[in-house]
Amino acid sequence: MCNIVPARDVISCYATVTVQVVTSFSRILEVACQFIMRWSDPIPLKDYLDAPSTQGVYQIGFGRDPSRFDAKYLGRAMGGWSTIRSRLSAHFRLSGNQHITKDNRNGLLARWIKASHPNCSEAKMLRKKDYAWNEKLEPECDSD
Repeated sequence: MCNIVPARDVISCYATVTVQVVTSFSRILEVACQFIMRWSDPIPLKDYLDAPSTQGVYQIGFGRDPSRFDAKYLGRAMGGWSTIRSRLSAHFRLSGNQHITKDNRNGLLARWIKASHPNCSEAKMLRKKDYAWNEKLEPECDSD
């Protein structure tokens, strides 16, 4: 003989299980992205030719030790003519951010992450951390 359960209990149980599965899956994706999207090791900004000619997000700051990198600026390279290498080159040539000057550019380091939607990645990262040399927040984005 079957037990008859009210429909509202079945729906409530289904909703709870669904939320738990979605929450667990979201956490798995978050951990996977952190593993996949790792920052490159920092390089001197003057060695921008060693950066990839791809789109992505980059940081400029101080500190060779990746675990102690002090990022001062976050930027994006949208692809096409705007690559991580070209953006770092522009910063080194002093045509990017006013905080990067002749006096400090030789002591600066850069690192990057390749990203399929650099504008969205940059916008999300700017909301998570305060970058001293960034002067504007980028608009919210649903992709990436």
